[in-house]
Amino acid sequence: MSSGNFNLRGWKSNLHSVVPNGDTSTDENVSVLGLVWHTDTDMLSCKVEQTVTLDKPITKRLYKRKRWIQRDQNWGTFVQNRVREIRSLTSPTVWRHVPGALNAADLVTRGCSGEQLLQGKWWEGPSWLSENEESWPKSEDDPDEDLVSSEKRKTIVTTLTKSDENVDWYYKYFSSGRKIVRMLAWIFRFYNKLRKIASDSSKTLSVSELEKAEISLMLLIQKESFKDVNDDKLKKLRPIIDCNGLIRAKTNISNRDDTNDFKFPIILPSDHTVVKLLIMNAHNDLLHAGTSTLMSHLREKYWIIKARKTIRNCIRKCVKCQRFKAKKCEVTPGILPKDRVRDAATFEIVGVDLAGPPRFIARRGRPTTIYSDNGTNFKGAERLLHALDWDGILSKAAEEKNQWKFNPPSAAWWGGWWERLVQMTKEILRKILGRAALDYEELVTVLCDCERVINSRPLTYVSEDVDDVSPLTPEMFFREIPESAVSDIDNYVKEQNICRKYENNSEQDFESSILDNYVNNPLRIMKINLSK
Repeated sequence: MSSGNFNLRGWKSNLHSVVPNGDTSTDENVSVLGLVWHTDTDMLSCKVEQTVTLDKPITKRLYKRKRWIQRDQNWGTFVQNRVREIRSLTSPTVWRHVPGALNAADLVTRGCSGEQLLQGKWWEGPSWLSENEESWPKSEDDPDEDLVSSEKRKTIVTTLTKSDENVDWYYKYFSSGRKIVRMLAWIFRFYNKLRKIASDSSKTLSVSELEKAEISLMLLIQKESFKDVNDDKLKKLRPIIDCNGLIRAKTNISNRDDTNDFKFPIILPSDHTVVKLLIMNAHNDLLHAGTSTLMSHLREKYWIIKARKTIRNCIRKCVKCQRFKAKKCEVTPGILPKDRVRDAATFEIVGVDLAGPPRFIARRGRPTTIYSDNGTNFKGAERLLHALDWDGILSKAAEEKNQWKFNPPSAAWWGGWWERLVQMTKEILRKILGRAALDYEELVTVLCDCERVINSRPLTYVSEDVDDVSPLTPEMFFREIPESAVSDIDNYVKEQNICRKYENNSEQDFESSILDNYVNNPLRIMKINLSK
């Protein structure tokens, strides 16, 4: 072996005959390197597996152990146990990293041939190891911090939040008051089952369970909204507390033989979310009823503070109601025509819709101007009127011929000032007759009553002041003023000249009242609803 420059410095063998004389370091039980020396051929051999696999892959984290040792941090369990043992035996400052290209120990892990083994530094070690420490390889200055920190112990932080007693959990996730009541009823049933209290085991909720849940819901609302029964908001309602702890209002019909909820309604605030949900439920049940109807219905069980305002605000948020109440876009109203603002006698200018004017002319006089739409019956009447020989009837009547004016086709709004009266007549007939069938004479009688009602409608604002005069009505223009409005003049004055003077003053006051209250008001300021 010496001829092959394979000088052995020490001998380890299980056979003493192989060990040179004088070497006493060999023990009886010694493991060998695993190389077989063939003395015949003077060669070393070892058995190599066909495929070499590793139990665990070698990653960069194996080369970061130096960083884990030098840093006194809380590492993971696997790394922490080994770092703790290393730090207990050695100082972290003596640990350094040898680059792979200079590390002779890597020959074992990489594998090499015999020639490479002889040429390597396996026996002597790296050359820089025999030099001063200043010439030793330097550790890398910029390690991969993410890789080093990946073995830090994970810290789990838990927080405990203490919520107030007044929470909104019972209505935060529901959009209906009934769903809240049913949810509370199911919770109470589950609670009773846990406490092994006798409860209903059916798949549906009973009436008693729903009533208990509703009472609990009302208690929660009152607890969040009112301090106690002596709260300033409740002084005017004469509050009392019932056997369930609910605050109720004491009404003046306490002695009435009726339900307890009607005699002593439950007091509820106006700004609570659940109260608004209850209002919307009642609004839907009553087929989107108005404020007054809804308020009357809720008063049978609840007394909501500022109920009218709260109900009105809730109805405004109803999408279906707003949809049907939406107003269509309208054109800015124009200037009234000349025939509607000039001075004229009563029924001098009229408008007709369906009925002909003969009877009307017989009772009210002949008009000078007649307006109508382009109906075929009116077209024929116009031709008949033009065909009459007015000079042959009366010379005076010939001077007072009727002037018939037709509205433009497909412009029904031009006749709005008499179409509105037609609508009023139809509404009265619907309410009075319903589905009744009348003959011609009966219908004429009913229409006379309709005429009386329409002609007694107020044309001006009806004031609540007792000192104001009576409002203007159409019948004032073709009948005497009713006795209830103006007292008999003969009771105050006896002389004819004073009577005439008072009559003239009354006529002047009446004319000025017409100008001030009826004519001037719609013409001076023309209001335009910009929101339409």
